[in-house]
Amino acid sequence: MPLGPARPVLMALGESSAALADEARALGRAGLPIWLVESLRIYLEKQAAVGPLLVSLDDLHWADPVTLHALRTLSWQLASYPLAWILARQSSDRDNDADKLFDLLESEGAARISLQPLSDSAVAELVTDALGAVPDPGLLALAAGTAGNPLLLAELVGGLLEEDAVVTTTGRASLRSAHAPRRVEAAVRDTLAGLGGATRQLLETAAVLGRSFRLEDAAAMLSTSPAALLPAVDDALAAGVLLATQDALTFRHELVWQGVSETLPVPVRQALHRQIGEILLTRGGFAASAAVHLLNSARTGDRGALVSRSGDA
Repeated sequence: MPLGPARPVLMALGESSAALADEARALGRAGLPIWLVESLRIYLEKQAAVGPLLVSLDDLHWADPVTLHALRTLSWQLASYPLAWILARQSSDRDNDADKLFDLLESEGAARISLQPLSDSAVAELVTDALGAVPDPGLLALAAGTAGNPLLLAELVGGLLEEDAVVTTTGRASLRSAHAPRRVEAAVRDTLAGLGGATRQLLETAAVLGRSFRLEDAAAMLSTSPAALLPAVDDALAAGVLLATQDALTFRHELVWQGVSETLPVPVRQALHRQIGEILLTRGGFAASAAVHLLNSARTGDRGALVSRSGDA
């Protein structure tokens, strides 16, 4: 989630930058960018004079304007020093200031490396290495829900080990339960926490519709229009939670979709399933689609969710 002005750079420089952080807070916002860039330049010059220096910054898609300005300025001011930069950010489906910074640095000679999702074979190798055994098809199917995301895969495997959810027999690893571990659910909650309230509401509502969903269905559930949901959709796309296909919006990772759904208490999920089931019945069309949601909404002894309206089935 977004941090304070130039906080990522100050964090990367470690405890020795604490004085700079204190001065920055005392200075306030007026004149902060110019003062901070100059202070960082002097600090990095001194460090690079002692020996080669590497500055590595991740998650720059969350970076504030002061941070991006500092990186743009310092990269050329310190070009003659033995100083290397590794800058990383999450790619998105829309332009933002971090994208513009990366494009500019690349045009000036910086090397850009685009990391693609891990292949199925790479996922299998990593799971095998982590578990010390060859994963069976069920375990590989669960790992496929990460869609090749290294962080999500690491959380999945680490969580399975923590919860003793894997049994190994004669060099073969299999699941005791296909349920995603708590670490994956925690990672999903962290992702949602970094998004605005309207975006979280959209994702939590849409998760009940399925991994892929139509925006008009989510809008109907939220009693609004698809146009009104565009800012939330943009945020979800930029965060990499959703991706747009030709016909629908889709949760990028199956485990994230499942995790978002499971963050909802069971009674809430049941109420949302009933809501979309009744919307689909009222709208007309495929009764089977409505029936699936109505069945998922059923509580013990609840006949109302199981009986179709006369003439709808």
